[in-house]
Amino acid sequence: MADEKLGLKDVYVELFTPNRFPPEELRTCWVLSTGRCGTQTLDGLLSLSKGVASFHEPMPRLHDYNERGLYKTHTRLIKTLVHASRIDIVSAIHQLGLLYAECQHRWTFFARQVKEVFPRTRFIWLQRDMDGFVRSALQWHWFEDPTRIRPIWEKDEGKALAWYWCKTNEWIRDFVETLSEEDWMFLDFETIRRHEVWELAKIFGVLEVDTPSAGLMEVVLSQERNRGKRRDIKKGWGDFDERAKRIRAA
Repeated sequence: MADEKLGLKDVYVELFTPNRFPPEELRTCWVLSTGRCGTQTLDGLLSLSKGVASFHEPMPRLHDYNERGLYKTHTRLIKTLVHASRIDIVSAIHQLGLLYAECQHRWTFFARQVKEVFPRTRFIWLQRDMDGFVRSALQWHWFEDPTRIRPIWEKDEGKALAWYWCKTNEWIRDFVETLSEEDWMFLDFETIRRHEVWELAKIFGVLEVDTPSAGLMEVVLSQERNRGKRRDIKKGWGDFDERAKRIRAA
């Protein structure tokens, strides 16, 4: 979405005219989620602000390092990759007077390294209910992508996705508990689905940027983005249902 606001030329000129700033000056926002929970719509909403340059899935995505982030291995390598792959674009956006925002769920498990590289980062924990996520991911044949994190012992795709939902949100919960209150906020997918503009407007207050009009936000919310085909899929994922309730209540 940032390309539409700035124009590719503006971004490229800044990128190829390096003027890096101290990392502690750079303001960024990262969205933490499982995916299949409205990240494209949130990207569209963030892009409405005059003070934000938002990207949904910028390159490089570093998908192959996801599992290392989850299990907190190779932390120094991940920190180096985070810095090398984002410092130029974040600096360029900062030079244009904007806050850099990134919404791709694949970087969720890099949040600790993101906070180390960009200390002024604020996070949005975006969460969809587990059943809704599992059903949506099944419709999109989630595990056809070999870089997805999957428990090798679980053959049932639905339960494997339920495990992933729990593991991801437990990881996010543990991470945000290390942050100060002003550095993160929780956002329920239902707020997006129900077009609760007054609640969504709070995001811009947390980020301390210009808040777009309710009318513009409604336009974005009314657009269908990345929606899968409806199929009848069973409900109920065994022990994961109770585990999910505990995470949601935390």
